[in-house]
Amino acid sequence: EKKSLANATRGLTNIPEMSVVVDDRTNVWERRAQKNILAIAPFMPYNTDTGPGLQSEVAGKGGVMGMVQSMLTDVRYKFSQQWTRWAARVSSGDPLRPGGEKPAAGEILA
Repeated sequence: EKKSLANATRGLTNIPEMSVVVDDRTNVWERRAQKNILAIAPFMPYNTDTGPGLQSEVAGKGGVMGMVQSMLTDVRYKFSQQWTRWAARVSSGDPLRPGGEKPAAGEILA
C-alpha cells in the first residue's frame, strides 16, 4: 500500500494544497501526493554498504537538513504571498478566473 497525505496526517488535513512532505523516497507515495513531495538525499547516520553515513554531512545550514529548512522557508513564503492575493480576490467579490484557483504548495515545489 502506498503512503498518502491522509495517512501521513492521520486524516487531520482537509487541505492537501497546504501539505509538503519531506522524504527521500518518492516511489512509496500515491500518485496524488507526488506533487507535494520535497525529495531529499537519503539520511544515513552510520556507514552502510551503500554509503559513508554522515561523514559527508555538513552541520548547520550547509547540510541536507539545513537545505531542507531553507527550501521549506521559501515554499512557506511563496505560499503565504499567493494565499494572501487569492484571499483578497475572494473577499472583494472578484469572480475566480482561470488561474485563480487556491494556491497549492505542490505547484510551488514543481
